Amino acid sequence: MKPALLFIAVFILSCALTADAQTSGFTMRLRGMQPRADLFKQDVDDGGVGLNAGYYRVAKDNHFSYDVTVFADKMSYRYYVDDYDYLNGTTLFSGLAATPSYCFNPRGNVHISVGLSLKAGFNWGFGVVHEYAQGDADSDPRVESKSASAGFTSAFAPMVIIGIPSDGGETSAGLELGYDTSDYGTGVNKLRSKYYPPLNYHSGYLFVGVYVRFQ
Repeated sequence: MKPALLFIAVFILSCALTADAQTSGFTMRLRGMQPRADLFKQDVDDGGVGLNAGYYRVAKDNHFSYDVTVFADKMSYRYYVDDYDYLNGTTLFSGLAATPSYCFNPRGNVHISVGLSLKAGFNWGFGVVHEYAQGDADSDPRVESKSASAGFTSAFAPMVIIGIPSDGGETSAGLELGYDTSDYGTGVNKLRSKYYPPLNYHSGYLFVGVYVRFQ
């Protein structure tokens, strides 16, 4: 998806809903992420967290809504170099997201919706090589620290949303489950080191998150 399409979609959606809006305000979304390529691994370092914060608007019939937010996704990745060293790597993806959604049952006690988040932003890669030490892993000494710019990318994330309505009928908080096409390895693949070869890790990720809306 070309980044320009994201901003065009945001503009069109904003114009369509602004004239027929019931509520608007501030929203925040927090999610945990697990790369698809390592879905069944038990390594807690192979996971990430994401945060969105911005503006939302709901149409009068409570069926359609959208939000425009800034976001930051921290995607952690561990690579075992050899019997002596390992890499703790991170891809940081940050930018702008637009998320339209449609609620099937706006008069229900629990709202069921589908949404699609369109994302565009910049990536950075960070990596720290540790040497195994005896005892607590938190004391493993650092032997190298690297960072790299990883460029501008875009992605999309379809999701199912389970919402809790407020007294006014619109969704005020809820749970999100979905899949994000952001490349989990974009940042760490750019790192260069004398300890490990260039990495070639690619994966989208599954996510579970919560969100709240404030009028």
